[in-house]
Amino acid sequence: MKNKTNCVLLTLVIAAHLSAQSKYDQKGDLSVRWNFPGMVDPLSSNLTMGAEYRFLPHWSFVADAGWIFASPSEGGKVSGYLIRPAVRYYPSLRHFFFFEAQFHYKYIQKKEQAWVPHEVQNDIPIYEKYEDVKLNARSYSLNLLCGTQSTLRKPGGAKWDRLNRLKFEYYWGLGFHYYEEAKPTRSAATNDFITFPSESTFVLTPQLGITLVYRVVDKSMAKKILP
Repeated sequence: MKNKTNCVLLTLVIAAHLSAQSKYDQKGDLSVRWNFPGMVDPLSSNLTMGAEYRFLPHWSFVADAGWIFASPSEGGKVSGYLIRPAVRYYPSLRHFFFFEAQFHYKYIQKKEQAWVPHEVQNDIPIYEKYEDVKLNARSYSLNLLCGTQSTLRKPGGAKWDRLNRLKFEYYWGLGFHYYEEAKPTRSAATNDFITFPSESTFVLTPQLGITLVYRVVDKSMAKKILP
């Protein structure tokens, strides 16, 4: 009799645990993202959107892509793009705290003026002219982040939960950043391709930001409201 009682209690504990897991299991969730502070970035103003897909209960894949359209600190003559794929781990199914490994690639092209060699013969220019050149810059970063998401939840039951898909995401961490730039241009007089010396640097950079997130597909919500 005692063994039967223990078996029943163990079964109830396991069932309760599985029920709690399924209630908060967000596998299959899909969210869209907007990094709105990038619109006013003084170095490279950008419009960056992305998505997050939860392919396992604790794991998700995040990808952002953006268009760089200006640089207020350098006169605004900048264009380019950026991509940010990442893998994210949520330690708890009941909370929004996460760890993330992110790869960041950025390419920009900007115009500036410089002395450009013309009529180059045996690597020696006959004359130089002060004119517009295009500077190409690339940066590569491996960012190790952690963060959390805050919902707009308030008391109101399941009806409010169905509407509670909009969240703010806060993240912070450290980035291993490599930057290189070169000034290739084409001479107006001879059409010869001239390459200026390139510059590169490696630095550790702090990472801090906020993103607006909207959950398009909510699997855990479906499990809560289904009978």
